[in-house]
Amino acid sequence: MSMCNLSDVVVISAQSGANYFAGAICAELGIKLCKTKSKRFLNTNFFPYIPGDLRGKRAYVVQMLNGETDKRVIEAAFWANAAKHAGAEETTLIVAGFPYGRSDKMHQPGGAIGAEVIAGLFELECVNFSRIITCDLHNSGIKAYFKSAAVIEKTALPDLTKHLLGCNLGIEAVVGSDKSSRGKAAQVANALGGIGCGYCNKSRPDHSEKPVISEIIGVDVRGLCIALVDDEASSLGTILEGADYAFGAGATEVYAMCTHPVLVGGAAEKLAKSRITKLVVSNSIPVSPAKMAKAGGKLDIVPIHHLFSEEVY
Repeated sequence: MSMCNLSDVVVISAQSGANYFAGAICAELGIKLCKTKSKRFLNTNFFPYIPGDLRGKRAYVVQMLNGETDKRVIEAAFWANAAKHAGAEETTLIVAGFPYGRSDKMHQPGGAIGAEVIAGLFELECVNFSRIITCDLHNSGIKAYFKSAAVIEKTALPDLTKHLLGCNLGIEAVVGSDKSSRGKAAQVANALGGIGCGYCNKSRPDHSEKPVISEIIGVDVRGLCIALVDDEASSLGTILEGADYAFGAGATEVYAMCTHPVLVGGAAEKLAKSRITKLVVSNSIPVSPAKMAKAGGKLDIVPIHHLFSEEVY
């Protein structure tokens, strides 16, 4: 938790879906959420308004990627502009799940790079976030798209691992969902006592949500209880395919953990029907009560707002 003088700090919730996370940060810091007003007109135009005087204040806009990502991005940018016109000295964005984080490079000629566009938008003079505080980027190279704003990347892995340890599950090996996740898997394996660690050899031949896993490299999972590690659970294609392959290779039980529970489409129902014992995620993205119910008790959510409150000063 920040030990600085917080009298010049204001925390702004970008929309109702961010109220819980923003409120939890404020509670930990011992300050109140900034009073704001907003309206969305019949033509869908968004108008945010900060009635207070923010001159000399450091503003923190808290946004969550629940629902339509494009809308959430514009809301964050508009609140930064509102803070600027209310006199804020500087504005920081807190967004646990970075928007368009998986669109981190050119996947085919002529294709847009979403993360590059987001970086450019957030650094526009009329928005001008001085810092972006996020968590477990799909690719840390995204930071290079920012030219002026400082990008602070937190990690939920210690909190998720602590939850696994507290449940005393007897995990004997950790497997990254693909080669890019092997570093995260190694962190978890070390925290669990230096147990075996490997990763899935994954490909997407047709660029679809359906991955193909050909082998698990680095560890033999036969007879073992394992944990699969990924940064995001979207359609659950990668995690479910990894679990199926692990069971086929002789694993006796599979847990999974990831930071961002996007859970699109029927992902929650797929989890409930799968052989995965439990999926442990953070609250970087809100999970609705309906999705929790559809997951059939297989979803554990670990709060991580403290990671962001410690960056408020």
